[in-house]
Amino acid sequence: MTLTLHAGLLAMTLGLASCGSGDQTTTAGTESTTAGTESTTAGTADSSDTNDPCDDLFNSPCWADTDTICENVTCVDGVWSCSCHNVATEPTTETGPTTDPTTDTDPTVTPTDSDPSDTDPTTDTDPTTETDTEGGDVEYYAFALFGGLDRIIIRKADNDAGTCTELRLVSPAMPNMWQINTPMNWAVEGAAITDSLDNCLVMDNLMAMVVFADGGTGDVTWPPLDPMTFFPCMLDVDVSLSFTDPQPWVPAEDVMITSGLPVDGCL
Repeated sequence: MTLTLHAGLLAMTLGLASCGSGDQTTTAGTESTTAGTESTTAGTADSSDTNDPCDDLFNSPCWADTDTICENVTCVDGVWSCSCHNVATEPTTETGPTTDPTTDTDPTVTPTDSDPSDTDPTTDTDPTTETDTEGGDVEYYAFALFGGLDRIIIRKADNDAGTCTELRLVSPAMPNMWQINTPMNWAVEGAAITDSLDNCLVMDNLMAMVVFADGGTGDVTWPPLDPMTFFPCMLDVDVSLSFTDPQPWVPAEDVMITSGLPVDGCL
């Protein structure tokens, strides 16, 4: 009887030892699985570090559709920054713009009263303007608009006549009804003149009566663009625009001639 009891105790002791050993094995297996998960996570982190969001412009919030214009596009440490607004806010009729676009910079240029005969007609003290080689107190300004349709706006402020002439280029190129030659993938979208110098030499809409040109001839050129560059940072323009509007301040012909003109906001 005594022998049987000891044998039963021995069996119970061995059973408990066996259960404890099984728990340790399960725990080790769990720890091994966790370690494998951590290893996978680390591998994913290493892979993501190689993708710089600044290299993916087309999937950024600043890559707009064909109805939107984005300006002042920058990307720092993977964070995109831009100012976007609808194309409909651009002035397309003589009634003027419908909204006031917001810009982050104010590249205001103060017209000078100097005699053009005392200066070199191919240079200017302000990096955003150039003097018209045709003579007269005129200044030029150009800026880029980034969006679904990219645009380059070229303006001439005629300080003697108090008018502002604008030539608009667009890309991708639309059917070009103008006899103005432009670089590949670009075309003339339109041209106009206003009876005011307001906003003529800043990156903003013209705030005056607009009379559109009926046609034009000439050339707009710039050096070949670097890879992943969307706009030129300098251009030459030599065009003549024709107008048939009878208002006395509207010329029958208006020329825009300048070289080495910087483009504000080039990207």
